[in-house]
Amino acid sequence: MKHVKVLLFALACIAVQPVFSQTISKSVIGSSGNTLANNNIKLSYTVGEPVAGNMSGPEAQLGNGFFASLNISALATPESEPLPTVEIYPNPATQIFTVRQKESHRMLLAVTDSDGKVVLRKHISSGDDIDVNHWHKGIYILEVTDLATSQRSLFKLVRN
Repeated sequence: MKHVKVLLFALACIAVQPVFSQTISKSVIGSSGNTLANNNIKLSYTVGEPVAGNMSGPEAQLGNGFFASLNISALATPESEPLPTVEIYPNPATQIFTVRQKESHRMLLAVTDSDGKVVLRKHISSGDDIDVNHWHKGIYILEVTDLATSQRSLFKLVRN
């Protein structure tokens, strides 16, 4: 019976309280709320629901019931063009290798040996053959740069 009286008292106090709005802060947004105390009982309440989703204004953004300290924006990636495909063959190479590209753009070929020394740097076209007869046997790094798109492709070429 005592619990019923306390509950009725709490409901009566809630009914006569003035309605007010909370300010926007880093807390849950509600339309009203209060704290009531009686001897050894303390009742705190908030009327309303947290905001679900994002609301934006000119100076602030509100998301999921909390003030967002950062300006949150939707992430998007721009549509990208398909990358030009470059082929190097044969690999391993014994006398020559061919550089082919479907788009037939002009390319810059830079070849580096395993010591980091640049052995070749020249402009080429798709289908050009590169002579490797004078190269030592070993592994070479080929960097092919498409001059039209600035797209770089790296390859490992073995010279037998």
